[in-house]
Amino acid sequence: MARELAVIGVPFHAGRRAGGLARGPEAIIGEVGARAAWVEDPRDVEHEAARIFAITSELAGLVSQAMASGRFPLVVTGNCNASLGVTAGMRPADVGIVWFDAHGDFNTPDTSTSGFFDGTALATVTGGCWKAMAESIPGFVAVPELSVVLAGVRDTDPLEQERLDASGITVVPPGAPLAPALDALAGRCEVVYLHVDVDVLDPSVAPMNQYPAPGGLALDELVEAVRTVAARLPVGAASVSAFNPEVDATGAARAAAAEIMRAVAATA
Repeated sequence: MARELAVIGVPFHAGRRAGGLARGPEAIIGEVGARAAWVEDPRDVEHEAARIFAITSELAGLVSQAMASGRFPLVVTGNCNASLGVTAGMRPADVGIVWFDAHGDFNTPDTSTSGFFDGTALATVTGGCWKAMAESIPGFVAVPELSVVLAGVRDTDPLEQERLDASGITVVPPGAPLAPALDALAGRCEVVYLHVDVDVLDPSVAPMNQYPAPGGLALDELVEAVRTVAARLPVGAASVSAFNPEVDATGAARAAAAEIMRAVAATA
């Protein structure tokens, strides 16, 4: 039996309620007509990184409450760093991750040339950086690299790619079969966190945000991939990330993002 959804909105970009990515959660949730709980602005926190960790700490509590009541946390977020709060809120020791993204998000402050915090999201959730700050999130435990499948990635920085190549993460490029990686992951974890950054779609489908990367998935391919995850692994919580309505001139991206949210919700 499907679990009741607990939709949680995280309307922030770089720790602020400003910019197109911060508007994405409201746009997607409104498009599907869902009711949501919303993470509040930590108004008394000034610096970007501190704000991000304050936001993810509150999110961890909302995820934990949802799971304690038997509901399925579905987080709709402006940035991928919400993954820190979701995995912390899930709490079991053997959490795995299936992460769909055009980008690796595996930089650290030492390898990043842009300084974009969100480009370190997967590195942080696997314990590669921001360790002291991550430990401030209630329930946070780094997910082992061997318990991560990164699918659809095709746009990485050179030093970031070196880190990925040396890591234990299983990388599944666009067009490669996903099922073998999922079957291997099933032996390493009890439950998975499903993370979908909408820019895993090819830009020809619709412009999802300001970071397009050619060579991505078609919408039906992504929906089928999400179904494949649910067929092989117990999904404990999920998120949909990084839609920017400001680059969506026709509404096609909003419709695609809503379809992705519905597909992810069906994994409950």
